[in-house]
Amino acid sequence: MLPGMRAVSDIELLNRCAEFTLSRSREVEERIIRELQTSACTSLIMGLRLLRLQKVVLAIGMFSLFEALLQGRLGWEKPLDRIRSYLEGAGAIDLAGAFNQYRLARQRLEARKGPELRAPIG
Repeated sequence: MLPGMRAVSDIELLNRCAEFTLSRSREVEERIIRELQTSACTSLIMGLRLLRLQKVVLAIGMFSLFEALLQGRLGWEKPLDRIRSYLEGAGAIDLAGAFNQYRLARQRLEARKGPELRAPIG
């Protein structure tokens, strides 16, 4: 472990990983957008496409890892299908709705039904 770093839960570690990745992506995206003000070269456009794809991969991966944690800790089969009713039962209606939207989006992405994903990547 790194000096001064305390042990954290798996979920907290996943959250930190996502935040780290997204913050670095935002920095690169901001730089590319600044450069696009004076140049429309293909490499800049491809950079933005790459960042969009990276966010999709991160989202699907994070949900898969979160799903595995729920399955392992709670013993739920298909935990992302069950979490909505669990959260609603706990009174977290807005959070349950948000999770359901993410679950549906993930299903669409995995089935490659999203408009950007119908065309080949690259």
